[in-house]
Amino acid sequence: VLASPAVAARLPHRGAALTTQIGTLRVRLAGTLSGTPAVPGSGSFVVVPAWATSRLAAQAPPTEVLITGPRLDDRAVAATVARVIPQATVTFRSRVLAGLTGAPLPHGAYVAFAEGGAVAGGFSVLVLLLALVLAARSRALTLARLSTMGLGTGQGRLLVIAEALPPVLAAAAAGIACALALVPLLGPVLDLSVFTGSAAAVPVRADLAALAIPAAGLIVLGVATLSVQAHLASRRGASALRISG
Repeated sequence: VLASPAVAARLPHRGAALTTQIGTLRVRLAGTLSGTPAVPGSGSFVVVPAWATSRLAAQAPPTEVLITGPRLDDRAVAATVARVIPQATVTFRSRVLAGLTGAPLPHGAYVAFAEGGAVAGGFSVLVLLLALVLAARSRALTLARLSTMGLGTGQGRLLVIAEALPPVLAAAAAGIACALALVPLLGPVLDLSVFTGSAAAVPVRADLAALAIPAAGLIVLGVATLSVQAHLASRRGASALRISG
């Protein structure tokens, strides 16, 4: 059998008697699973091969069946179940999830999270642009002095990016590292099952795409802003020195 970590800790590898609703089986632990489609969280379960339960199932048929797979036809499944087992109850996970998404509590949490993310992203862009604009004057003077000594436009652009971009890269890397560190630190104490209405635990995972895309956007914005500043400074050339003097 394959068992969850909680059950595997109580099953000896040499074999044990497992009592279920359909009878008692002699089982041997072959491996562990962190979750299944039927039990997505860290619950207690055992996966037994169908051939091992065929004789017991003839005496006591299964009381619950999970059907999963791509491109399932809900109408066909419901019609088949109604024809074969008229007294059965069919529940579609897609409809349950749709109902949870539209419920007031999860919907409010999603909206609040989206609004918070948008505000945080806006402030990040504002801080980055202010930092680059405030240093534009000194950066233009430096480029003007270097251009009088033969520094090319392309070299000046690379120099500006190499001088101002490392702090942006460090901030992006630190933000991603902090977000990834929060998962093991706060994940065990967050009970997200309140949003699903299920007794199964809901694990907390970091969305790498949601972390990488904003960080990449800030880097691209910084490179574009610095490139524009370097282009404008190269066009002004030595006039910036005369105005400064």
